[in-house]
Amino acid sequence: MTFISEKPVKSVRKRHCCNACNKLIEVGEPAVNWCGVTDGQFDSSYYHPDCREAEVAYNRDCIETHWSDDWDRLCEAEHDNLPWIKEHWPIPYLRMCMTQAQWAAHNSQKARP
Repeated sequence: MTFISEKPVKSVRKRHCCNACNKLIEVGEPAVNWCGVTDGQFDSSYYHPDCREAEVAYNRDCIETHWSDDWDRLCEAEHDNLPWIKEHWPIPYLRMCMTQAQWAAHNSQKARP
C-alpha cells in the first residue's frame, strides 16, 4: 500500500527549498507540502504551488512512464523537454534557469512599489 498526501500551505513559517526548482520558498509565501513513501522510505517535500503543478504536468505529458513509481523532478528535466516547460510553465522555468541570488533579486524587484 502506498501513502501519498499533498496539502496546500497558505504561508510557510520557515524557509524551504522547492523540490522542483531548487529555489527557496521564503517565509510567508504559499507552498505545497507533499508527503509520501517512495522506495520504501518516508519523504516530505515542499514546492512552490506553480512548480508542483508544472512537475505533475511534465510527468503526465512529457515522460513515458512504464512503472507507477517513475517520477522525474522538474529540475531534472531532459534538455529536449525544456522548451515545453518554458512554453507551458514560464515562471517555474524562469526559477530553474536563475541562480538562488538572481531569483532573490528578482523577487525583491517585484516587491518594490
